[in-house]
Amino acid sequence: AMSHYGMGEPCLQKVSSYSTLLQRDRWDQEPDRARNREKAEHVIKKMDLDGDGKLDKKELYAEVTKSSQQKKEVLAMGDFRYNWERLLSKKDLKELKEEAIDVWAEDALQYHDLDRDRKISADELAYNFLHWNVIQYRAEKIKRRHQKEKDWAKAVLESEKDILKRFYCADPTACPALEELERYGEALLKSKKLRKAKMRHIERMGGGEEQDEELTFVDRKTGESERMKTSEVQGSEL
Repeated sequence: AMSHYGMGEPCLQKVSSYSTLLQRDRWDQEPDRARNREKAEHVIKKMDLDGDGKLDKKELYAEVTKSSQQKKEVLAMGDFRYNWERLLSKKDLKELKEEAIDVWAEDALQYHDLDRDRKISADELAYNFLHWNVIQYRAEKIKRRHQKEKDWAKAVLESEKDILKRFYCADPTACPALEELERYGEALLKSKKLRKAKMRHIERMGGGEEQDEELTFVDRKTGESERMKTSEVQGSEL
């Protein structure tokens, strides 16, 4: 699990900096294995400082601290922004930002390190780039574009079937996930109530709504702890 997020997070927007390693691209375009493989190899070559063909936490940290602009981007996209920052001294604020970027590097490593050897290989990065590409492509496809709800449901189901066949099912002719989707699709097309509920759920996901999670804050000096909900923290003047 990524180290600075709780159970109510992260939504797609907040996890994007880890999944993409801040690489700019049209991630919602048609998924392509070869393109993502080429992109992964380019990123490895650019960030690999010791020449072992893999990325570690130190190399990720080094890459995103090359300039003040990159640091700002990591802090913003990694959601390391807090209302109480203005109460800190310059020294404490600098320490907070350094720790936050270190946490970002750890989170990015955990996201991509599939075999848990504390390294990111080209294979792992290519796999995860493709995975993110598929997720963003699906998210774009399920958006409702002035369609009647039943037409929207039919289009989404066909798109999801295509994605399963190409990127999930080892054998599309014998794929339990595909069979389950087809059964669900039949129920969805028969029930207007179910379609409306599904559309509302997807709209909330697209809007980045999060659960109002309860967090624990611990004072480093006294050891005292306090529990607050995320909504309270976000609106707090502290």
